Amino acid sequence: MSDHLLKLQTAFKPFATLSVFLSSKQGHDSALEFDAISAAVCQSTGYQLTVEDLALIRGMLGPQVLDIVSSQKPHQLQFKIHFSALASTDLPKRIKRPRTSSTELPPIQLITRLIDRFAAAASRLSSADNLEEALEALIQTHMPLSGDTKNKVQMRTVEELIEMLRSNQIGGSGQLVNSATRTKSACSAKFQEFSSIDPAIWKALASLRGITRLYTHQAQAIDSIFQSKHIVVNTATASGKSLIYQIPILQILLRNPQARFLLLFPTKALAQDQERSLKQLVAQIPQLQVFVDALDGDTPNTKGCPERQLISERSQIILTNFDTLHTSMLPNVSRWRAFWSRLHLVVIDELHIYQHTFGQHVSHILSRLQRFVHPQFVACSATTSNPGEHLAQLCSLDPKSVYMVDQNGAPQGQRTMMLWDSQPHQHSTIFSDTTLIASYILSNGLRAVVFCRTRQACELVFREIVDYIEQQHGLLADKAAQVVCYRGGYALSERRDIEQRLFNNQIQMVVATSALELGIDVGALDVALIVGAPHSQSSLWQQSGRAGRRNQPCLTLVVAENSPLDRRIVGQYCDLFEQQFAPARISTNPSISTAHLQCAAFERPLDRKYDCGFALQLHKDLLDPDNVPLPWDQATNSWCCALSFKPWPPLLVPIRSKNNDNDRLLWRVLVMPSLRVLEEMDVWRAQFTLYESAILFYQGQTFSIESIDVDNRLALSSLTNVSWFTRASCRVDIVPVLAERAIKLAESRWICRGSVNISSTVVGYTRVDARTKRTIEYVSLPQTSSHKTSADGVWIDLSLADLHMLSSNKYSVSDSIHAAQHALCSAISTAAGCDIAEICTACTNPSDKRLRRQRLLALHTDAQLLSTQQ
Repeated sequence: MSDHLLKLQTAFKPFATLSVFLSSKQGHDSALEFDAISAAVCQSTGYQLTVEDLALIRGMLGPQVLDIVSSQKPHQLQFKIHFSALASTDLPKRIKRPRTSSTELPPIQLITRLIDRFAAAASRLSSADNLEEALEALIQTHMPLSGDTKNKVQMRTVEELIEMLRSNQIGGSGQLVNSATRTKSACSAKFQEFSSIDPAIWKALASLRGITRLYTHQAQAIDSIFQSKHIVVNTATASGKSLIYQIPILQILLRNPQARFLLLFPTKALAQDQERSLKQLVAQIPQLQVFVDALDGDTPNTKGCPERQLISERSQIILTNFDTLHTSMLPNVSRWRAFWSRLHLVVIDELHIYQHTFGQHVSHILSRLQRFVHPQFVACSATTSNPGEHLAQLCSLDPKSVYMVDQNGAPQGQRTMMLWDSQPHQHSTIFSDTTLIASYILSNGLRAVVFCRTRQACELVFREIVDYIEQQHGLLADKAAQVVCYRGGYALSERRDIEQRLFNNQIQMVVATSALELGIDVGALDVALIVGAPHSQSSLWQQSGRAGRRNQPCLTLVVAENSPLDRRIVGQYCDLFEQQFAPARISTNPSISTAHLQCAAFERPLDRKYDCGFALQLHKDLLDPDNVPLPWDQATNSWCCALSFKPWPPLLVPIRSKNNDNDRLLWRVLVMPSLRVLEEMDVWRAQFTLYESAILFYQGQTFSIESIDVDNRLALSSLTNVSWFTRASCRVDIVPVLAERAIKLAESRWICRGSVNISSTVVGYTRVDARTKRTIEYVSLPQTSSHKTSADGVWIDLSLADLHMLSSNKYSVSDSIHAAQHALCSAISTAAGCDIAEICTACTNPSDKRLRRQRLLALHTDAQLLSTQQ
């Protein structure tokens, strides 16, 4: 018997088991999704079923038993098992004929009949003179028709799409940077036996996900959790990291139903995704009476609504984010005291997110948590070079106490990564490279995610793809409905609907911002099309990891644009696709530490011992008991929260920005005449988006802002149909506050890094043609209030003598500084390997070319730049 047939026999048992159980739940003769079952079989056996395998199974069982059916979902293969046909005469004689129909038989008997029928066919095939030819004949006979027969779309493989790119069938010659292409070979699964899991959990995993074995990294990590170790799992995306904490949680709850668990995620979408997954598992274990709840800003918190109170009292597993932990859970000491006293495990997902200023906030929040309880920590990440050290720093742990698992045992399909330069070739059409590539992906039946940097870019790309599709006749006539846009600002119900449709393979292409970057399971995608190079290796691999989650071959295509980072990457692409992640770092800002010290004192006063466990995460200047920036309460003999931070200190300590308190208040965009809420956005985004006559895109529709109500933070809009969009033009003033580091360039010339204050005011807007991206006109606006914030910045100090020298040149002072400014931005982008937020007075203040200060401000960024003399 051939190796192929032997592997197929091994995979057929879980295939039959899952097919029967799913059919029993959905109703006999219901259509089953082949991709989902294939992924579950691979998790169980390590063998990935292909379309050819499904055709071979159909030939061996007979088309009257297994039928491949047409699907309404693009690039989604479906099949049906007709159980009534299992009573046919060619069944083995030892199978007794039932008096009732086979559809009324218990699932176990139906599974047995399928397995026996397959085994009998395999036995007959093995006696053939030429087994390979017999197998190939069966495959060719029963292979499903490729593509959407209604629109005559030919379905291609990822390999064929890659060959089309290489042979210049898409775009112009020289646009694909061939020498930048990297291919990561497929690898098979590595399993490890693990017997310490309750049989009820194994049964639930087998019936729900087809899992009967664990990958090596899963077994090692779960064993370490059972040994009460702090662990961090650093393996590739889609390697089954969620199972590592789900299994121990269920195991502990089977033994101790009073145990509590806190799962922390960076986004609401991730928490909702994991909540759904955990609830499905719990439902399969009758012995467990467990409440699993997501707690976040969307959870009702109105007077008379008991939902939050019920979650704190009854829920054994709570999925939330650090914002809710900071503002709601920790300050409510009396409500959450019982939960903290029973807390066993804290899970921190996407560990690499918590860096720099945000990471400092998170480290203080975890330190405040550990004043009430000392739990075991489990962290997961895929894109950081120092996960163990970073977890220890976040959680105030001894680095030696953190056990790291970084040897991936999960199977992976072949991944090809390519770079496309959109600059050398000018298309004869008015559509962008991204649109043309996306149309090829759609027309060839592949599923893809298109990542854009900003919300407006996301909407523009989505609209352009749909416009292009609608102009095509026959081939792509009904494909527009299979493309959706996904970004922040959409209503919660809309985002959840898109996520569910993605997971169920009902959408062929999604155009998204980084809101879809993190670990949500978006189903079986073939291509990740990234518009503009991501700002970090971590972001690149997170976005790339959205494709190929079912171990199938996949493609990552980065489309380089005209930004400094993109131009640098086209010229120096050697390390673009190397997995060389920067180490995670946490800021040490004294003002942030002081603010969290006030929050901690509000939750529980600090005594003379100064709560050393909490103080470990504070700035060194705050560790002196004689220098504590808190009022002393003589009556309780402790430090307490200052009145200026009351009644609720966390509201004065926003953890995701350095902006002032008013920035947390949201603007609402209302659509006239119905006055329904179209979108909500924060103050910073609203300033550059909402002004009279501004154009706002929302799911392919165009809205014009008619009027602005600043006092109530409302913008009234109406549906319109224009061929242009708007970009805000701002006056930006930047003032250095403190130079934390300075490097001497020459006599009286220094390049500095430190804190800067930024004040930005919208003074007008430009109308830009949506197709050509050319400016149509500039419109000035009455100056509104300025938006003020702070950031890390880089600038060059110039002396008066330098300014006089520039003035004597044939170019103006502002022109010289303008040129030097852009040169510095490009140089720092190259040195830092990341893009920067560029502030240029000549570009942002078109009506004011005057030199406003004796300093050249090059950029502002939260990255830690100029950390060395190089």
